Amino acid sequence: MSTKFDEVILKNRNEHWLKEFKKAHHDYDQIFLAAGLFHFIGKFNLIDMLNQEGYYVERVSCPPF
Repeated sequence: MSTKFDEVILKNRNEHWLKEFKKAHHDYDQIFLAAGLFHFIGKFNLIDMLNQEGYYVERVSCPPF
């Protein structure tokens, strides 16, 4: 991250995603979440946030075409 401002923006955005994920998970046992790269990197990444909430997260790669 280049600045604290960038970190705050990414943290707030991923906290919003986490909130929406938890709402969806309330209705379904398994969720497939697809998101852009910047949700998964840096200090406030979505994978770490989900793990901290007790969710099991598995990264799935797309094979090359």
